[in-house]
Amino acid sequence: MRRALGGTLLCLSAWSFSGTALNWDVCVEPSCVDLDAATGTVFLQAKAVAGPAKAENSSGTAASSLTAAASYWPGKNGDLLRTGSSPFSGPWNLSAGSNWSWTPLVTNSPNWKGNYSGRVAATPLVDAQMNLYFTVCRPPELRKYSKSGKLLWSHKEPSGEGAANIPSVPAILDSSIFFSNTFGEVIALDMKSGEVQWRNHAGSFAGSDTFALTTGFGLVIAPVTALVLPTGGNTKVVALDAKTGDIIWSYDLNSLVYNMLAAIDEGALFFADAVGVPYKLNFSTGALIWKGNKSPVADFSTGGAILGPNKVMYVTGNLVKVKQFELGGGYIAAYSSVDGKLLWFQRTVDGLDANNGAAIGPLTPGGPLALVIGTGPNPDFPGATPYNPKPRKVQASDAMTGELIWVYNMDDYLDGVAAGDDTRPTWTVCLPDSWSNAAISVDGWSYLGNEDGRIYSIKDINGDGHIDAGAGEVTFLNTGYAFQGSPAISPGMVAIASCGSFHVFLS
Repeated sequence: MRRALGGTLLCLSAWSFSGTALNWDVCVEPSCVDLDAATGTVFLQAKAVAGPAKAENSSGTAASSLTAAASYWPGKNGDLLRTGSSPFSGPWNLSAGSNWSWTPLVTNSPNWKGNYSGRVAATPLVDAQMNLYFTVCRPPELRKYSKSGKLLWSHKEPSGEGAANIPSVPAILDSSIFFSNTFGEVIALDMKSGEVQWRNHAGSFAGSDTFALTTGFGLVIAPVTALVLPTGGNTKVVALDAKTGDIIWSYDLNSLVYNMLAAIDEGALFFADAVGVPYKLNFSTGALIWKGNKSPVADFSTGGAILGPNKVMYVTGNLVKVKQFELGGGYIAAYSSVDGKLLWFQRTVDGLDANNGAAIGPLTPGGPLALVIGTGPNPDFPGATPYNPKPRKVQASDAMTGELIWVYNMDDYLDGVAAGDDTRPTWTVCLPDSWSNAAISVDGWSYLGNEDGRIYSIKDINGDGHIDAGAGEVTFLNTGYAFQGSPAISPGMVAIASCGSFHVFLS
């Protein structure tokens, strides 16, 4: 979830150029807000589905103690490296429509006439039996569906004025699913029954931005804060025992972590803060192993960090516009996960903002690793007219060098406000990022949602380095709502949450 701030936050400190490389560290939305209303739902289902698939996890290997046995998509961006890549294929022709969808409707509000969608932000998760888990931010609820769209259970948290929201993307570990709320509570549910196993305060509060929980090695990782920050975000990372909810360790940041997306690899936890500073902590103790250096040209970004299977950490972010250095706009930076050394730094195409995390995977069978990211400025707050046109692109870059592989040049988004936000009460607006994180299938299709309300599938079929929508290299479905949640891929299935609905596509 993006923030809404009038000024630019900037930390002055030592920095350096090395060719086009930069070395740096840190400084710094309406999102999930209260609804005092009854809820209703609209459900649409179609098409029969195939039987269950074989049990493998989202990295295509035998399940380990790191995630629930054989979960296909146990957290945001799938696997524990947060690659957003799947060894499975799903339906790519999204224009044919989703097989089933669900919209959380809020009715009978004393402050708003008519029905409107509840606020949705989280990425759907997929377990070993191809069941799906969807979280509604407000009214706060977590729902479990079968692959065919049958509701298996629903867990509702207290709602109404003064109640906590659920901005977090949940995560699966063993037989439990975990989520957290804006009161700083982390809650564990039994995946089979939906019953509460435990709940514990990891902090006094948690940010209203769409951060993701991380689970592994018997721990649940959650960001929290001691004070409610007007910008959203969190100032502390806490590890809890997955079985008991007891706090094992905490790490205090001297900065802000926003839309946190953390990866686990070789006993370490990796994440980036709100201005792109990478961190590596000991996963068992929370001790700092290394941290990047500050740059005075780093600006706030709703981007994030992922780890590649090549032991490289990729961080997306934005730069303050500095005319004398011809800087400004988005970038992708690659760091060694071993020692934090900056390996390469590349501006985005046309310097468009990088406000979401990348996905990494091969775009052709046996091909090199590629990074896929959507770029462009975040949407405006509803009513803040006149709206400015929003340039936008999707690009794929070589993960070893940062060199461009292909780019999808799109028309500017002219509406200014995120799709669906202008038809909702102001206290329920989504105000998402310009794009969701991408997800990459084994056959090279990239899936991602845009502020225009469309979920796209994109592939450079002829390999010419240019995406041609007229040649069948782009398909999309207009959901009517922009996207904060990211896609999830499992065998023969793609699922995604828009800001006001859930959609499931089946082969």
